[in-house]
Amino acid sequence: MFGVNEAGEQLRNYDARHWAGVRASEVAYDSIHRLIAGDGVDADEIFAQQIYAFWEVDGLPGLRELGAVGFIEDRSESDYRFGAMANLVTEAAETGSPLARAVCDARVSGLCVGIRIVGLRFADPAIEVGLVGGVVSSRYVQKAVSRVLAEVRERQFTVVEPVFAPEIGAVMMAPEN
Repeated sequence: MFGVNEAGEQLRNYDARHWAGVRASEVAYDSIHRLIAGDGVDADEIFAQQIYAFWEVDGLPGLRELGAVGFIEDRSESDYRFGAMANLVTEAAETGSPLARAVCDARVSGLCVGIRIVGLRFADPAIEVGLVGGVVSSRYVQKAVSRVLAEVRERQFTVVEPVFAPEIGAVMMAPEN
């Protein structure tokens, strides 16, 4: 999470050593690990079938075998491949997969802690939050973040559409640094 408060301070959740685990690859890794561990239920069957197709295996035994050898040896390549699977997770959460929802809800919890860490460094209690990135800008995660932040007492967080793409915001801030 990142913000610039009224005093012009650039604030980040990781300055407090907080990591939310919302990278696309982390969402996919968690989903696969839960599926391999046996957390899938009947209501996850469509999601599980999509994962098997994504990894080109016949079913859970094949996925477990692939996992036993680390999926892909090169860590960067593995992260890239898992990251490409993240939209399956957020879409499955949206359509009701309990496993996908559990994975996304864990990320929402961490994300909201990070938002609050940054938000509490603002003087104004009304804070607009723009969600940027594949996982956090998914429909399921956006709705869940809005719901969780609405329960925060010390600030009034409002999820809004980002005004600029992250790259444009970075370019605009570059001359200040």
